[in-house]
Amino acid sequence: QLCDHLLPVCLGSPPKTIENPYCGHDCKWYGMIELLGDLTPGNKSFVLPSIEYNWVNVSNRSCAIIEGCHKKSGERLLMRFHTFVHNIGRENFYPPVAAESPHLFEWSPCHAHFHFDGFALFNLYDMNHRLVSIGGKRGFCIEDSVQTIYGEHISCENKFDCSNQGIQPGWADLYPNVLDCQWLDITEIEREKWYIYEICSNVARKLHEASNTNDCKRFPVYVPDVPLDLEAPALKYDKVLKKRNITTEPELSPEPGEIENDNKNKSNVKIGKKFISILIALMTIKNNLIQS
Repeated sequence: QLCDHLLPVCLGSPPKTIENPYCGHDCKWYGMIELLGDLTPGNKSFVLPSIEYNWVNVSNRSCAIIEGCHKKSGERLLMRFHTFVHNIGRENFYPPVAAESPHLFEWSPCHAHFHFDGFALFNLYDMNHRLVSIGGKRGFCIEDSVQTIYGEHISCENKFDCSNQGIQPGWADLYPNVLDCQWLDITEIEREKWYIYEICSNVARKLHEASNTNDCKRFPVYVPDVPLDLEAPALKYDKVLKKRNITTEPELSPEPGEIENDNKNKSNVKIGKKFISILIALMTIKNNLIQS
């Protein structure tokens, strides 16, 4: 029976050794106090310096077309970037194994290895939160690429690699911008304006981790107009900003759903304050009656 990762159901009774059991997104039993890995994508300080823009000529037979990273062939303008997925949890993160969970993987004849689909998702929105471009990253080697957190309990040596996959606490898995699918196609969008870049990890909840509240990061990114030249070197993001004398970025307005939730939260706070005021008044009356 395949696991419904969004509405997981664990079969059988939980082991007696597990304290306060609950069913994880991978349909396995976990304990409430059990330490877990916690994945979160890199923020803009990691991503923005890696952004590059360049034109490419995409063949109909390219792996990127076959695997859905390009929707169209021909001359395409790409926004490339690194992808960092950090483990900020208190335990090692272990990805599923293809032999044990074949339904989570897809064999890539182009790259001759298994892909874990949905490891990361990239989106580009206009400043009104309308989706204009979408991409995605299939994980194939989840490893300790770079240490991003330092401390007494953080290992200074990488432990996991492609033959023994995982991510230690304080380490990140890095996919450089030169790899397939590390891009968003911006050929058909309006350029010389600001957009909202979004990256999310584990969006389908196929991986069980300590928290899903930190799986997405969003920040502004400027998209320039790049002349069509297949031989030109990639245009780096810092040069884009410098040439246009851009020193500040726009603030992101909240999405409609966020506004609604914020209003609900404010309403709940007001109700809570009224309740506390009434409770204090009742306690005061009761105390006065006791004293009298």
